Amino acid sequence: MTVGRAAALLLLATAAIAAADLRSTVTIDARMNAVSHPEESVWLGSGGSARLDLAATGNRSVRGQLRISADLHLPPAAPGAAGSDRDHLVTSLGVERAFIRARLPGFRLTAGKTRLSWGRGRFFNAGDILFGQNPGFSSGAGEYLTATDWLVAAYVPVDLRSFLEAVVLPPPLPARLADTAAGARAVIRIGELTSEAGYLFGPDSGTSTQREHRAFVSLKGALAGVDWHLSAGSALPADGGPDLREAAQDRLFVTAGGFGFVDLGPESGLLNVRLEAGVRPWRSWQEQSGTPSALDRYGLYLFPEVGFAPADNWNLSLSGVISPIDGSAVTAAGASWNILQGLTFSLYVSAMLGDADDTFAWDRAGSLAATLGARFVFGSS
Repeated sequence: MTVGRAAALLLLATAAIAAADLRSTVTIDARMNAVSHPEESVWLGSGGSARLDLAATGNRSVRGQLRISADLHLPPAAPGAAGSDRDHLVTSLGVERAFIRARLPGFRLTAGKTRLSWGRGRFFNAGDILFGQNPGFSSGAGEYLTATDWLVAAYVPVDLRSFLEAVVLPPPLPARLADTAAGARAVIRIGELTSEAGYLFGPDSGTSTQREHRAFVSLKGALAGVDWHLSAGSALPADGGPDLREAAQDRLFVTAGGFGFVDLGPESGLLNVRLEAGVRPWRSWQEQSGTPSALDRYGLYLFPEVGFAPADNWNLSLSGVISPIDGSAVTAAGASWNILQGLTFSLYVSAMLGDADDTFAWDRAGSLAATLGARFVFGSS
């Protein structure tokens, strides 16, 4: 992102905010970490982050949002390690969102840095062809699929429940026009069933130097109190190749999931359960030697998640990623307590289970970790 490009879009978002009622929200996080290390018993780290959200919501026809985030932390290190804190301090400052959204005759225009949610799924989503399909797992993550990018999108309603959407993602400057990505999707809702199909033509998500065609289809519905979804996506190189069928099979990704909740009563709380699966049918279905680098070596991965709210200000959670083929997993348990308005304390503990060459292994750095955090949210509207 160049300075000129960022400044122009920031001015555009600021103009929309200035023209309407302003809602501001500040989120401050502080945390302390303890992680295991093969050569030391425990490594310690600490840090904090801040996020400023400015949103224009008073004008129904034009809205805008600006989100700036800053992070400062000391990576986990052995207690008493040589070197000053300043030598290891990691800082970052970035613009997560900066966009305007305008209702124009016949369509809605979005321009700036934001996210479009294509497909379905909280952790595994084969329809997320704009931003990627394999998020990392971390304890205490509120959302996993959060990537944003600079884009221009047009939303065209077909009726009250169906729409078409076209998007263009310009490359970072300086770049060639040929590096631009563009695509579209269609969403059709009939009763309780929602069908979606999308296509994107742009740089290869792995190499960023070659072009490829990406496409997906998705279904979403409800059955017996359970919200379910099913998606499938794949990609083909734009320059063809000797075996397009093999290429499509290798990139084929199928995701499915279900979510439901049970109200246990005013005295017992609310229980919600989620299970998602990521399937690559043409990847290995037998355990392989060597350490996998991502969640794409094997044919099946699972993401279970259970949440329980015994009271309005208490939340308990248990989630993880399971690799059934090599018999390994990472799991995280946590609790959060909203002690005062806007102030929440949390504790999360995570552990990896598996052999040295599994997807997750007990003897790796960070295989056992704990995070103690505090979050304060305040703002005005």
